[in-house]
Order: sequence, then C-alpha cells, then structure tokens
Amino acid sequence: MINVFGGFFFEIIKGLISTTFGALIMKNFFAILNNYADYDEMRRQVDFWSLMKFITAIVAFICCFCSKALFSTVGENITLNVRADLYT
Repeated sequence: MINVFGGFFFEIIKGLISTTFGALIMKNFFAILNNYADYDEMRRQVDFWSLMKFITAIVAFICCFCSKALFSTVGENITLNVRADLYT
C-alpha cells in the first residue's frame, strides 16, 4: 500500500514541476527582455534561470523514475497474487 501512495506522491510532484517549468521559461524570457541594455546582468539572469530549469528537469526525472519503479512494484505484486489465487 505504501508503494501506491509513494507513486501518487511522486506523480503529484512531477505534475507540479511541469507548471513550475513553464513559469521558469517565462522568467528566462523576461530576463532576456528586461536587461537588454546591460549585457552582463542579462547574462547572469539568463544563466541563473537556465540553471533553475536544469535542476527542475533533474528533479522531474528522479520523480518519474521513482513513480514508475513504485507503480511497477504494485503491478508485480498484483500479478503475483492473481497467479497465486488462480493456480492454487
């Protein structure tokens, strides 16, 4: 049962990350547009928001892997119990 709740937890986080990623893309665009006169400041802002997008993508990858691992364990347990009931 803990695998189901864990899988749902990681899927919820992954869903929230998708919307956060969209906000980070907009922050990156605004950093490019607002600081056009000062190139160094613009570059620093763009690098920062690009790093945030990269970290967000890594967290989404980890959440996706964990949720798939937990849900596959649930599927294996269901299959094992169905086969045990069927063949005994």
